[in-house]
Amino acid sequence: MCWKRYSGWEMALFAIGWASFISVIVILLLPIGKGPQLKASASAMPPVTSPAFLKIISHSMAVPIDQGPPVETLTDGDAFVRALIRDIDGAQHSINFMVYIWEDGNFNDMVLAHLERKQRQGVQVRVMLDAYGAQKAPNGKLQRLEQAGGKVATFRSLVPLPWNILRNTKRNHRRAIVVDGVTGYTGGIAVADTYGTDAFLRDFDMYFCKLFDGARHDSGDPFEWGEKLIAHYQKNRVDPRTKTLIFSDQLSFPLAIEISRRFRGRAKISFGIGTNLTNDLGYVPINIVIKMTECNGQPVAKVSDAPGKTISKDEGYLTYLRQVYGIPAPH
Repeated sequence: MCWKRYSGWEMALFAIGWASFISVIVILLLPIGKGPQLKASASAMPPVTSPAFLKIISHSMAVPIDQGPPVETLTDGDAFVRALIRDIDGAQHSINFMVYIWEDGNFNDMVLAHLERKQRQGVQVRVMLDAYGAQKAPNGKLQRLEQAGGKVATFRSLVPLPWNILRNTKRNHRRAIVVDGVTGYTGGIAVADTYGTDAFLRDFDMYFCKLFDGARHDSGDPFEWGEKLIAHYQKNRVDPRTKTLIFSDQLSFPLAIEISRRFRGRAKISFGIGTNLTNDLGYVPINIVIKMTECNGQPVAKVSDAPGKTISKDEGYLTYLRQVYGIPAPH
């Protein structure tokens, strides 16, 4: 028999391998043991706002009820930054600061100045950076915080070591700021001054690239915008030839033809020619734009890649935006 060609230890390893393989198949695929109930009787559901409804949800999800203080919704960046700086300055024990995007700039200088001041006053400051999202973080300025006693850590280095390769795409997108273990902030905050196309593309990830049929050029150089968007689609493994790029900023027919020649075959192209189509007599057209300037009593501003298109009737709010986001004032 052919089995005689194998020694005893080889046969033992073969038997263990087969036993392990069969065990895995049985555990993964066969319904062994008592599973969850397929049907559950339910009585009339209480109102959503009632305590009884909360108890039912807690029981069904096996999650304890944990009631905290009321949540305050901050509706714009102005309110967020004002409240955040106020709470940082009022900290007594600790500040834990974690965001995804961290870049050098005016907002960075403001945040670090307040954090360093509190650290020197004896408040423990901890900052968590993501290695990818904080590639443009100012290491020298963060080191000053560390020299004052603060702690700065980086989540998952980008150094291509064997044990990092499979984890490099798993980033820390959490945005959480906790002051004294009592007050917490969460949401879409980033320590960066960028406003415009680059900021938009950071949020326009693979999900949105696939979800939307295209994008519209609002302001700035149309050729630069088109190249950026095509490169962004390719980076997110989306074929730009299946997406539509809409150009509609101060277009004329010669400019539209030039844009079409640049991007023909690389993406679907569409144009919205308004002013030049209705006023091609050589007269300088009046720039008429209708934009929201206030919502629910809060100032609203349009900020674009073209500084001259910045619109808001609240000069104080515009001054704040220009300072925090590095927007040049119109000449």
